Amino acid sequence: MKKILHYLLLSFALLMLVACGKPDSQKAFEERFKEFDSVLTEKMKSADEGSKKNGRNYQ
Repeated sequence: MKKILHYLLLSFALLMLVACGKPDSQKAFEERFKEFDSVLTEKMKSADEGSKKNGRNYQ
């Protein structure tokens, strides 16, 4: 009986954490991902421009 109560309590706590915490964590993840994506895109554009300039020098 004690094991059943223990597993029931653990599953209830896990469900509450998932149900209550999902929207805020998802919003934070999306904001950080968009920020990271924009920084990565800028770096890739500058890297592409640099490689084009270097490619012209070698031709």
